[in-house]
Amino acid sequence: MKREDISVLVVDDHATIRILLSEMLEPFYDVLSAEDGREAWDLLQSRHFDFVITDICMPRLNGVELTRKIRARADAPSTLLANDTQIRRRQIRDTTIIAVSSDEILGQTMLNDGLADSFVTKPFRVGSLVGLLSEFSEKIQK
Repeated sequence: MKREDISVLVVDDHATIRILLSEMLEPFYDVLSAEDGREAWDLLQSRHFDFVITDICMPRLNGVELTRKIRARADAPSTLLANDTQIRRRQIRDTTIIAVSSDEILGQTMLNDGLADSFVTKPFRVGSLVGLLSEFSEKIQK
């Protein structure tokens, strides 16, 4: 059953991973993708996502800087999107960020610093990631 009310942004500079994740998640969620952090940031200016699954090592704007920008925006006194629609800070902060990388130390640092809500080591099983999203989705519904 597709949960169109739950949105996911997949961010990865490797097209194969980005397409595979998107195709695996699309039957269940409303999914968009971006090839790097800068493209993801542009999408985040016009729309709220419940989940951001981001690679850490990418060109232009990496996953660490992207998550810092997302968290900094969530902590701002008021937030305006590009279309001038004000949204609640809680809604932005409720964006669940899942970092993905082969660098376990960097992933753990992102968790410890509060930048990511979860970390998945590459290579990973797509089924495990879908299960993780399902667990987080249940928390959103409560």
